[in-house]
Amino acid sequence: CPLFDAHTGSLLLVARATFVFVFAPVPGKAEAAAGNSAQASADTIDPASLLPGLDATDSGPLSNADLDQLSQVMSFLPHGTALHRAGLQSLANRRLVSVFDFSPDLSGPPIYVHGGLLGAVLYNASEMLLAKVFATDTASAVASTRDINYLKGFPLACKSVVVDAVVESIDTESGNAVVFAKLMLGPTTHTTLKTTFELPKTPSRL
Repeated sequence: CPLFDAHTGSLLLVARATFVFVFAPVPGKAEAAAGNSAQASADTIDPASLLPGLDATDSGPLSNADLDQLSQVMSFLPHGTALHRAGLQSLANRRLVSVFDFSPDLSGPPIYVHGGLLGAVLYNASEMLLAKVFATDTASAVASTRDINYLKGFPLACKSVVVDAVVESIDTESGNAVVFAKLMLGPTTHTTLKTTFELPKTPSRL
């Protein structure tokens, strides 16, 4: 694209633009069929059996209200965009886990769930855990920093995804708490989020 001086009409330079196209690999028929078969079999499995053990005497299930709250990932998205089916919590271990299915109506990069939604699922679990540990509501959980790592994508309509959140540290001097959360499919970690929260201004259960 030639660029000319507006007053003299002299040629100043010729600008060239280079476009690089990156194509995501699309699964072959055999690979797609295997994935669909594995996902279909997930429907017949008790979701609670997919949760990791918390190894704590106070370990107990998340309430239906908790699961319902986690299933409303963002206020503008339909309920059940990430439908949480079962969960566990332990205040002694400061840990929360839940298993959920992504809605088939989602989209993102070709064949994958959008990264923003993954971050929201992780943050919501971290926020709920912190609120439970400090016996307050989620509105009191204020994040100061977030560090997210996308390690591997989730196929659209992926089922039996596990979110696992744990409070890594609480520093009363700095007034911060760090929560680490991860999304897993089977034994593989796909996405992680480390969030630093300002400590809620309420008495702790610790």
